[in-house]
Amino acid sequence: MRHRVWVCGLLVLAAFLVFENQMCAAEMKERESAALALFRQYETVFYADSSLLASTGTQDDLAKAGAAVMRTPYINLLEGLNSLSANASAEMLRNSESVLVGAREFGPPRGLGAVHSLRCYIILLRPHSRFDIRKYAHTTKVTATNGVEVLNWSAHLNEFGEEDPRPSAFYATQISDSFVLIANDINDLQATALELSGKMDSEVSAQEIREWDIVSRHRIWGYRRYRHTGIVAPGAAATSFVTPKTDALISFVDFGKSSVTVRILGSSTFEDTAIKMRAIANVPDFKPIGAGILETSFPLALDATCSDRLIRIMFLFGFGAYV
Repeated sequence: MRHRVWVCGLLVLAAFLVFENQMCAAEMKERESAALALFRQYETVFYADSSLLASTGTQDDLAKAGAAVMRTPYINLLEGLNSLSANASAEMLRNSESVLVGAREFGPPRGLGAVHSLRCYIILLRPHSRFDIRKYAHTTKVTATNGVEVLNWSAHLNEFGEEDPRPSAFYATQISDSFVLIANDINDLQATALELSGKMDSEVSAQEIREWDIVSRHRIWGYRRYRHTGIVAPGAAATSFVTPKTDALISFVDFGKSSVTVRILGSSTFEDTAIKMRAIANVPDFKPIGAGILETSFPLALDATCSDRLIRIMFLFGFGAYV
């Protein structure tokens, strides 16, 4: 009898582990699909666990320290949601696994303020989530082409600088119970929605994203694939010192090791970019770790040096500020 109970227990455990693995695989697939949809249109893509973006939670002090600065790409999203309802962003974070953002066309503010850009956020909802963006953004509906229903609102967030009072525009749509998309350009939102819903073939595959297997394992990461033509404001875009042989910039936080890693990817002769980035970000020297890969890392710590470095790294990804 005990043997039978023991066997039944193992079968239940095995079934549970299979289910958990299937859930993890599905979640990883959704993350990858969301990231690839953004890589198709945007130069910089950032990813963060929702728990790290929340102002409260169970994460330790080091996790909070890292997230406090690296949540910079998401400030407009959180403030835009809170312009609809005081608890909208908190509700979104409670009901989601993670949030991604894509950014491009970086421009300077008028006067003091943050660098602005075209952005699209993808919120990956938890299974059986009850979050519905229509509960909050129910004021204006725009039916875009191809049948994508878009919600629209605006908020005064000083997005364009202290001397430019224009309100920030938000366009949103929800894809079943999996994704919520919010962007500041309706055409970008529509294209991303069509790709995530399977109505448009992706032009980017995971195999094309160098170091993807390493980057995508982390709870917070940033990935910038450089464009070298058509840059209107190199200062705001943080590209004036980036050589044509520099392909990409990536960064991630390893909370297990309490460290921050920055890598520069290139084809050849991109060391000048590394020297200038090191000076701008005030980080240790970049060292070669493989063909076309330079890396530096530093401790994730509760001190001013680490916070300053993270702020400077945000600038390198296009999320700087004029102060």
